[in-house]
Amino acid sequence: MAGIRSDREVRHSLENPHGKNRVILDRAMAHIRSVPYTVSLRWLFYRLLQDGLYRGKDDYKRAVDIFARARLSFYGDWNPGTLADEGRAAEVRGEGDATPEQWLAAVTRGLTIQLDRWQTQPRYVEVWFEAAAMHGQFRHYVNENITLMPFKGDASIPLKNDTAIRLKERGAELDKEIVILYFGDDDPKGWQIPESAWADIEDWAGSDIEFVRVGLNHGDGQRLGIPENPDHPGCYQWEALDDDNASKLIGQVDDYLDLDAFAECEHVEEEAASKVKAKLQEVEF
Repeated sequence: MAGIRSDREVRHSLENPHGKNRVILDRAMAHIRSVPYTVSLRWLFYRLLQDGLYRGKDDYKRAVDIFARARLSFYGDWNPGTLADEGRAAEVRGEGDATPEQWLAAVTRGLTIQLDRWQTQPRYVEVWFEAAAMHGQFRHYVNENITLMPFKGDASIPLKNDTAIRLKERGAELDKEIVILYFGDDDPKGWQIPESAWADIEDWAGSDIEFVRVGLNHGDGQRLGIPENPDHPGCYQWEALDDDNASKLIGQVDDYLDLDAFAECEHVEEEAASKVKAKLQEVEF
């Protein structure tokens, strides 16, 4: 189709970027290397906006183009996996071990025993967040035992129903308080998305569940020096939050946990796994 370039054509279009683009790409890579997780393009755009290398929303399309060309052409340290993918992934099926003996060897080497880590916690906690592209950030900073649920826009009816069923079952299993900690944008949509979803989920779950919005809350934007959304002045997006302040806000999750209880449960799991491995090594096919 005329006017549309293939990835192959784009791949060869950034062999020697001009001075401004080179500065942008080098600064962008410095931001990418400053955090221990894969970031989204929007997160990167806000960092460069704060640096003054971009001026506003009209520059976003140019950012999309330059970063796409850098990744496709493998410019410097850029590659197709440099930024978080907000799209789809293949569902791999049908793979496995070649023989029962290989399966047993793999099971024995990697065997772990997973106990319900929440049995000894004071409450059951989940973390929900609006910015689905920042999944890597939450996965990095949130305790590994906590369920993460990205929204990526308004929650669908099936998602709300599945969530309500899951919370109802967990409440029945654990017989303890359930707390949902939420992180989202400080703009009209960022407040409407969780509130509309929460009303249905709580009603369908038939349980008393505490919902806590940790951030972004009104005033966080100015208090934390977050750049305003270029499209909507006075509004603030989670991706615009720098990593240091993001980690501090997310770190508040630990206030709801008993970290020593998690550690003790892990110790019990390791001892049990050692005993099972010893028994498996006696198995013959």
